[in-house]
Amino acid sequence: KNNKGNNKKRKGTWNPSKDNKKNNKPLSEVVCYKCGEKGHIKRYCKNPKKKNQNSNKKDESANAMEQVDITEITAMVSELNIGMIQELHMA
Repeated sequence: KNNKGNNKKRKGTWNPSKDNKKNNKPLSEVVCYKCGEKGHIKRYCKNPKKKNQNSNKKDESANAMEQVDITEITAMVSELNIGMIQELHMA
């Protein structure tokens, strides 16, 4: 049967010996980068992604906002500009 226009994924079998040729490690020693378990690689992982405690902290800090008083910033910028103007007039 011709499957050219069906957009169906090909179903096949995984041959661990082909994927394992580069490492020369037995499959029992291979560690999955997705779930951290031994015996398979990320590409063939069926486990849900392992949650990292550090990743949660990172996400929270990305959404955090710091309250800053605008008047302090304005005063600082104004002071810098005044200093620059005075230096220009002196030259």
